[in-house]
Amino acid sequence: MQTLVVSDHVELREQTDRLLSYYLGDLERNVATLTISVDSVRDSLDNDLYRCRAEVLCTDGETIVVDETQADLTLVVTRLLDRTVRTLHRRSHWAARQRLR
Repeated sequence: MQTLVVSDHVELREQTDRLLSYYLGDLERNVATLTISVDSVRDSLDNDLYRCRAEVLCTDGETIVVDETQADLTLVVTRLLDRTVRTLHRRSHWAARQRLR
């Protein structure tokens, strides 16, 4: 699995690498590449937010894109990884059931 973290925050890259090994676990074999990007944005009330996007290219060629926006940098990455892993779990369970039919 290839991983690319696009961010101006150096500490985010290190934190993301640690969290990836925890969150992905055995799902790593289903992922060819994972790109995570983080941008600073402002909401309608002029509050600073972080927008985080994960683009996953699965080993079967399918692409999954997950977006998350939060005010806290750690929270946005944690929630993004959580949502990405849940999506990969649902997708792998669905694929397994399709093979059984």
